[in-house]
Amino acid sequence: MNLQSEKIRLTQMLLETDNEQIIKSVNEVFEKAKEATLNEIIGITTDGRPLTRKELIKGLELSEQQIKEGKVTNSEDLAKEIEGW
Repeated sequence: MNLQSEKIRLTQMLLETDNEQIIKSVNEVFEKAKEATLNEIIGITTDGRPLTRKELIKGLELSEQQIKEGKVTNSEDLAKEIEGW
């Protein structure tokens, strides 16, 4: 059986059941899988620590917020700053 047909079959079974325990169990499986994915080590930081997917996402979200708030340095200003190092 291919993946798409298996997903359809599982969806149909979920839609047809009134058993709350089955729904809770399926939800727990998905939540645990999601958490495991977020805690997966996907690289290392500049100081050699393991970097998880969750940490990367958090850093990206922080960067996006800083950009929205105008907390950025353009390349010209960065070049001038580097000259003073």
